[in-house]
Amino acid sequence: GDHIILPEIISKEPLGPAVRHGDDQWFDLVKWSVLAMIEAADEVLLVGSMDIPSIKNLKIGMTSLDLGAIAGTKLRLVLNHANAKVKLDVKEIERVLGLPANFAVPDDLAVPMSVNAGVPVVIDDPKSPVSRSLEVIADSLLGPQHARGEHNRRKRGRRAGRVRRGRVPARG
Repeated sequence: GDHIILPEIISKEPLGPAVRHGDDQWFDLVKWSVLAMIEAADEVLLVGSMDIPSIKNLKIGMTSLDLGAIAGTKLRLVLNHANAKVKLDVKEIERVLGLPANFAVPDDLAVPMSVNAGVPVVIDDPKSPVSRSLEVIADSLLGPQHARGEHNRRKRGRRAGRVRRGRVPARG
């Protein structure tokens, strides 16, 4: 056939579907599949950074997909880098998008440190501001008891298991 599945990992970050230019039938199939998943979802999180290009692209995406009509009250806005000193007002972003900012994820040095360590930030540094904000999102989506039950393994994080200099851990 005309199609192959590449064995390589192109990216580990969540990406949207891509369609070859001019393949309108495949584009329609992909678009309607994505819209069906959005419509079937219990919650739809829109994640944007606190910068003008990100907010502009969120607005374009919301308009072109008619997310207000499809997802309606299921839409939740997550503002990433929410404590960045970029001089954008959250109220203005809410006005432009027509959505309240439900969640704020702050800039935090713990993120690149955990990425470099290859460990999720919520496990590597569970008390960091970014981990706490992610816990708020999880609690909102899953309920506090479920989200906390799933994250009890955080205690095994890199920092929780450190041995202080001059001390030997007790053997059990």
